[in-house]
Amino acid sequence: MDTRIAAAAFIVLGAVMTVTSCETTDGGSPPVSITADATASDSTDADPRCNASEIANDLDLPEYQHNARAEITECEPPWAVIRWDTPGDSQRMVRHIRGEWRTYVAFPHQKCWGDATADDVPMAFEKYFPNC
Repeated sequence: MDTRIAAAAFIVLGAVMTVTSCETTDGGSPPVSITADATASDSTDADPRCNASEIANDLDLPEYQHNARAEITECEPPWAVIRWDTPGDSQRMVRHIRGEWRTYVAFPHQKCWGDATADDVPMAFEKYFPNC
């Protein structure tokens, strides 16, 4: 019996999926094996969801923000700008890296746009940085 084995790898939302299958060329029906192996990337994730609760859960927030409503004001994965319905400036720019959201800057801040571009901050977020 002539058997062909095919394998393919896909990148889906920052995870590598490996699928293998087996088929015969003589019209028979052998067992088919499909294996999905999702492994997270060690680098910045390519397309994480910009979900306010998910982001808030990953961040080390002050106590008064734990029950406040969070809102995503801009999202360009793996980057987002998030703020909370609390007094004062609670806005942060965050990025999804190694499977979790991390604060890049908390507002107000003094990080220069040149430094931000070196860190791969998207052009759409330039308005949040001084030119210095």
